[in-house]
Amino acid sequence: SVFGFETDPQAYAIAVARIILNGIEQPALTLGNALEWPMNDVGFDEKFDCILMAPPFNNSVSDSVQSQYPVPAKNGNAIFLQHIMARLRPGGRAVVLAPESFLVSSGPDSEVREKLLRNFTVEGVISLPEGTLSPYTRIRANILYFKHTGPTKAVRLYDAPHLESSGLDDMDARSPQELSYHFKSGKDERIRDISLKALRKRKWILTTADNGDEDMSTFIETIRGLVGSPDIKSLEDVADLAGGIGYNRKTAVDKKDPAQVQLSLLRVS
Repeated sequence: SVFGFETDPQAYAIAVARIILNGIEQPALTLGNALEWPMNDVGFDEKFDCILMAPPFNNSVSDSVQSQYPVPAKNGNAIFLQHIMARLRPGGRAVVLAPESFLVSSGPDSEVREKLLRNFTVEGVISLPEGTLSPYTRIRANILYFKHTGPTKAVRLYDAPHLESSGLDDMDARSPQELSYHFKSGKDERIRDISLKALRKRKWILTTADNGDEDMSTFIETIRGLVGSPDIKSLEDVADLAGGIGYNRKTAVDKKDPAQVQLSLLRVS
């Protein structure tokens, strides 16, 4: 059968109607918050073979909800993923929509990503282009696909092009079917297969972007050759980092010298 939660009354009514029209006369949908479902005793009957979820991005979670999960986090991204991990039956599969900030942030987000990779088989992450979910949000979204079949050995990361249905003028735009084919076959220059060992070195970051470790190591060695052995620490070791906001050059530049424009922001505390 079909089970689910939805907090928005209008979206809940639409979901019920769509499921009934597709032949399921009594869907077990609940108007409420899935995170308020008790987590202290999750038995087999409270778990699922397949989970599809598009949780709200970057919402705050109460202390009472956080306390139910192994990795407490104020940001709901990490809490929702832990909820899914706890509810997925052995052999089950999940497809989850997540903001890009969750895939790169340190702290609780990184800890949850590590738990996911060590305990589940993450088949792949498809990074959707900015604007794919417009007009609902401009936040860049990612599709996580994983199974409850043991630890991950390697993850396929796909920096996907625009979909044909987006209406954007993109010569490389593809249909969902083409996107699926390229992801499964690996026949696309936008795809990277990365091992668990490599993911550990890059702090469990799950995006196609290179984290620059090799370039940074070369730079540090150059500095040490010039001034001896200075005390060099990672920014993550001395500060809490969170995902910033990216701007393209067209947005950021307005009759200014492009070289003097800050094109991205990073929050440090």
